[in-house]
Amino acid sequence: MAKTSAPKTSASMNIITVKVTLRGTKPPVWRRLVMPGTMTLGDLHQAIHAAMGWHDGHLHAFDREWSSS
Repeated sequence: MAKTSAPKTSASMNIITVKVTLRGTKPPVWRRLVMPGTMTLGDLHQAIHAAMGWHDGHLHAFDREWSSS
């Protein structure tokens, strides 16, 4: 599940914070990614795999939950 907050403006680009959570894990396993607002879903895919230490062998789904925090 990925949660995003409203883009934050920096001097040169929008920055998006994404929280990636693995469902059904105890204790919870999650990563917070800080990405450029210009990223593609392909970029996000690569970032999730890198953050989780995966080697492109795990399936995932994008589930939008927007928050303003």
